[in-house]
Amino acid sequence: MEMIKKYLELYEKTYQKFIYEKMNQEFHELINISQQRLSVLTRKLEMSGISPREIDKEDLLVIWFTIFTTKGKEVPKIVYDYKLLYHLLHYLMQEQEDYNQKLNNINGYENELKQLELEGEFVIVNKEKETLKSLLAHHEEACKIKLRIRLLNEAVNSIKIILESVDKFQRVVDNTKNWNNFDILSRGLLLSITKTPEFRNTETLVKELYYRGNKLMRTLKTINYYTNLQINLQEFKELYYYIENHLYDDLKEQESLRKVLDQAEHYPLVLTKLLETLMKYKDKYLQELLEIEKAKQNLFMQVIA
Repeated sequence: MEMIKKYLELYEKTYQKFIYEKMNQEFHELINISQQRLSVLTRKLEMSGISPREIDKEDLLVIWFTIFTTKGKEVPKIVYDYKLLYHLLHYLMQEQEDYNQKLNNINGYENELKQLELEGEFVIVNKEKETLKSLLAHHEEACKIKLRIRLLNEAVNSIKIILESVDKFQRVVDNTKNWNNFDILSRGLLLSITKTPEFRNTETLVKELYYRGNKLMRTLKTINYYTNLQINLQEFKELYYYIENHLYDDLKEQESLRKVLDQAEHYPLVLTKLLETLMKYKDKYLQELLEIEKAKQNLFMQVIA
């Protein structure tokens, strides 16, 4: 009985390998492209007499605020692009390390599984028995559904963090739109609160926003690849690319601040709708998993009888 339990446990852990390998391959491509782009931006900054290291130290919110108060005169678009890409690459490399560790663990589980198959005469001998074959088939289906649920959970968690980030950013913008004096006093006022816990928390969330959007799109693509859900990504892509291609211009033109606010209000609506869709599919898979686990338990009891 313990041998079969161990076999099923190891099989479930190794089942995730192919999806992690696919995601890891995408990481390599995305990181390589991002590194090449960052190198180009770094050279352009240095040629313009701007120190990338100084930009690295600057808070993202302060940079965005400076774009707004100086109408882009003190922060050119290249600095904005560099800062976004710098943080994106930082978080991507952290995520890649996490997936590499998961793959290393799975390789270890595969070795354990092979060893168990060599040593586990009971499992080998009974593989041809119909009851055990049925148990393994049900277990494989359960593993498939659990993996889908994990992917959905990952997307749900990303959305919740993005919603929190957008909410925090919207509060900052709401406060800024009421200021009518964009001189050094206003900038000094902002810098005076950069050490507060609230600012640091908001800075961290906003700094991760571009990366979180990137991660969510990759997760949703994987969900579409691995399931038949076929989630429509177009509207979300447009919102994500707004940060990359249009937010700078809207921050620079103070009269366009309304566009920033509109995006900050529209973003949560799209994400909340997507969140509801993902939760609906998750509940559906949980019900399917419950039925399969019941059937598995009955088959397991027959196998060990």
